[in-house]
Amino acid sequence: MTTNTLPYDDRSDLIKKDRLEAFFRLAPEFATIVGYHAHDHLLPHAAREHVEEELRFLGDWVAELRRLPAEQLTPDQQLDRDLFERAYAFQRFYYEDLRNWERNPEAIAEVGQILFMTLLYEADDEEKRFSDIAARLEQLPRYVKEHKSRITTPPRRWRDLAIETTQAMPAFFDALLQAAGLKASPALAGRISKGVAVAKAETTAYIDWLKGLSIDEAESWVLGPEQFAELIRLRDLGCTVREIMELGQESLGKYQAELTRLAVEIVGAPDVDAARAKVEADAPPDFSAALAATRKACDEAKAFLQKHHLVDLPKEERLEVVETPAFLRPLIPFAAIFPPARFDRQQKGTYIVSPPANPADLKKHLNYAGLYNTAVHEAYPGHHLQLTTANLRCSFMRSTPVAGGKATELVEGWAHYCEELMKDRGFHDSTAGRFVMVSDLVWRATRIIIDIDLSQGAMGYDDGVRMLVEQARLPEPGARAELNRYTHTPSYQLSYLLGKHQILALKQAVKAKEREKFSESAFHNRLLAAGSIPISVIRRAIFQV
Repeated sequence: MTTNTLPYDDRSDLIKKDRLEAFFRLAPEFATIVGYHAHDHLLPHAAREHVEEELRFLGDWVAELRRLPAEQLTPDQQLDRDLFERAYAFQRFYYEDLRNWERNPEAIAEVGQILFMTLLYEADDEEKRFSDIAARLEQLPRYVKEHKSRITTPPRRWRDLAIETTQAMPAFFDALLQAAGLKASPALAGRISKGVAVAKAETTAYIDWLKGLSIDEAESWVLGPEQFAELIRLRDLGCTVREIMELGQESLGKYQAELTRLAVEIVGAPDVDAARAKVEADAPPDFSAALAATRKACDEAKAFLQKHHLVDLPKEERLEVVETPAFLRPLIPFAAIFPPARFDRQQKGTYIVSPPANPADLKKHLNYAGLYNTAVHEAYPGHHLQLTTANLRCSFMRSTPVAGGKATELVEGWAHYCEELMKDRGFHDSTAGRFVMVSDLVWRATRIIIDIDLSQGAMGYDDGVRMLVEQARLPEPGARAELNRYTHTPSYQLSYLLGKHQILALKQAVKAKEREKFSESAFHNRLLAAGSIPISVIRRAIFQV
């Protein structure tokens, strides 16, 4: 059963148990994410002084590690120390330079995410789980009050988005209450009912507060060229902003031409929209069938990996494919993966699939070619396998960077790389499948261009929406949702195509070095066992090329 003892052996790990436990007390939501459940009954503190305290704690921790003599550390520990310093520098940049934490008024949604994590992750004792949920619900008013105290003047777009996400939260609270009615004792369900009533009242009051909040009419989330260049440097991407932009521009033209060529194969004419309509027509008849088809696609992808030995599958991993809970659909309109927590005994990932709001749109999102491509990206050998392998095969620092700054070019680049890898090896390789894959390549190339130009102030919000609609063929509501995300996560969007490009380049370098000894499966295994760290670091420290 779940215990209050940290399941962690620090004899060979740089990060020591006592320091980790102290950090978990400071950031109980992070403890929940990694599967340590002793603090699941606590919400973090959200006032300005707490944000500053957490940064000071991390800084003291880094300073403590710097004082360790190099001769006392193994090469792996020395690498982990370097990674920790990098992650801390990245965190300082977000805290001290970008300062989004004092301009992003998403208090209620943040509590919702913490409660959802509490509901999702492994627990042997459902009564304890719902007792923890009740306790966190009861702390919501305190969290909201503290969060409000740190907010200065948010950009209008962020304030409006916060209103939209907060308005969706009552459905989430109702789902918590429904789950408690099924799994918790009557007394505990009653306690959660009272907590939900208070949470709903807080939500109504918070929306009113948001509407009266002073806002910044300028697009003040724009970093500008200098800050964006510093962000790229801190991520240790091994390339410049200009080089990344050139990759995006060259790739966009290349993949648009390939999409047109595939359209000719599909409909006999260079009509990309007609080809897309034909590909989307081959779809399950309803959502229930689409969900079953997604499970089948994941099972087939896993079996394909085992048969062709493309990468090792840890015996501890498993995956569950479920319908997205109703309260999450406004936030996750298509699909997502929730990886297993680091300390979960059962390394079970949860792959959620959302039914479209309009059943007539089923074919656009869950056609057969598309759902197979998405299963590869999200499940096997994509995110689920990569993140599970990191949990099982490498240090805590490399699987779950304590100070943030996880290398998204590795995480997203690997999943994107897998889409073409699986087709090249014969997994559901068809013209329709290639069309979907190349459509996604066009989308990812467009993301690079918009991410860079939007973040630097060279492109306006509406121009970015227009580019996604015209180049990537996204519907306008979806394009606006994308751009909202871009304003909050500068440089994340460029990670997909850049990461794939860097993995392919690394593979070629390793192949040239190892010649006839090169093994693709061994390359994949070493890459995933390195953890979620920068590809440039993997290149230098792991493969030494």
